[in-house]
Amino acid sequence: MKMTKKTLFNLVSGLMYFFLLSGITLTSCKDDNEEKPNTIVDVAAANTDFDLLETALIKAGLDDDLKATGPFTVFAPTDAAFIAYLGASDENSAKTAINSLSGNDLTNLTNVLLYHVAAGKTLSTALTNNQSIATLLAGNSLTVIINGSQISIRDNNLLTTDANVVTANVNASNGVIHAIDKVLVPTQASITQIVVANSDFDILEAAVVRAGLATELGGTTAYTVFAPTDAAFITYISSVLNVNVTTESAAITAVNSLPANTLADILRYHVVSGNVKAADLTTGTNVAVSTIRTTNNSVYVTKTASPLTVSVNGATVTTADVSASNGTIHIVNQVIVPPAGTVVATAQADARFSTLVAAVVKTGLTDALNGAGPLTVFAPTNDAFSALPITQFRTAAAINALDPNNSNDLALINTLREVLRYHVVSARAFSSNLTNNQNLTTLKADSPNTVVIGIGSGVTVDGAGSAPSNVIIPNFTTTNGVIHVIDRVLLFQ
Repeated sequence: MKMTKKTLFNLVSGLMYFFLLSGITLTSCKDDNEEKPNTIVDVAAANTDFDLLETALIKAGLDDDLKATGPFTVFAPTDAAFIAYLGASDENSAKTAINSLSGNDLTNLTNVLLYHVAAGKTLSTALTNNQSIATLLAGNSLTVIINGSQISIRDNNLLTTDANVVTANVNASNGVIHAIDKVLVPTQASITQIVVANSDFDILEAAVVRAGLATELGGTTAYTVFAPTDAAFITYISSVLNVNVTTESAAITAVNSLPANTLADILRYHVVSGNVKAADLTTGTNVAVSTIRTTNNSVYVTKTASPLTVSVNGATVTTADVSASNGTIHIVNQVIVPPAGTVVATAQADARFSTLVAAVVKTGLTDALNGAGPLTVFAPTNDAFSALPITQFRTAAAINALDPNNSNDLALINTLREVLRYHVVSARAFSSNLTNNQNLTTLKADSPNTVVIGIGSGVTVDGAGSAPSNVIIPNFTTTNGVIHVIDRVLLFQ
């Protein structure tokens, strides 16, 4: 049938009349086909692993914020992580706990959530080991830890173990989500609470309690603590205090046997007034910084800017800027030994140096080693002297028997004086200041008068006429320098 204009008009009119009678209206399909925004909140709502995260965001009033343009990077705890964090038995009880929060508890939840969000969109491929990430919780950052293919996120107060990224790069229209298996905790704990909570500080905890400093370091006064690990304390007790311990429990027993005032004196030498971050420390070598110790209270900080390294009296800062509610903790790998006196006084107080002390007195070097310095002394032990080829130098008794009025003995005394001067450098050089193949000029008058430093698994000192000596105890701080204990007398011929 031929379609005429009149037929077409009648057909259209009839269809319109039908739609009007049926109440059917014609609308555009454009809106139905448009892609709706798939924000971070939308992604969380659609993922059954993030039910508690969604509940928490809504309760804290942050859901609208994370629907904004952003972009954001969210380290999103799974439901299992929230259940563990809240101490709940299951997801329903966790939801009830979240929805019941109010007042300070709700504020804390808000802070915890903000602590998991960073500005910008950062995919896992852009993360680097030890990278610091500023969060939306002002003044609080996260640290990225990469071990092989595993990416973990560390909070800033060591109250929790690292959170592992279990699913990376969940994209959203306004950023990216990385799912993690633990809730990260922002700074809330005091220095004392962090020490108590961290398993690497069991011996430090015992020392703090024994010294009566727990309340002071747990208060509101700002402090910076250079905190030795358990391994550092075991080494200190074994080598410096000369008490044979190999376990934490034995070390804690040794700590508890020390007088409280002795421990307090040692610990105060690790504490600086104020909140001092690594960035606040002056870049340089052996910059004096005052501690809260009563006398002889300076520690010597060496800092390089690129790469950032910090050491204190030779103790390396292995983890910097652990934030606390009342300051900062810098973790160090050695106990920082406070000075007990000059080089001579320090040696006199330790029976392992009785031969060295006899040699210093016999050769007339007492005043020089009691001087203002600074000095670095490589100090041989009694065992080191006992291995010398010259029998008159092997013991304190033999050295004391040398008679300067006897020409042969006088020659030996003069030789011994030069041997001792070959162990002394006119500078303060902690172990962290030493470098491999470094030549140090000693106080010996004539050539050869230099020793060579070796850095390997430990530190060695090589004299021109002897095999290298091992530094067996580094960094005995004195009021006029530093002593490194060595296991062989350095000879120059």
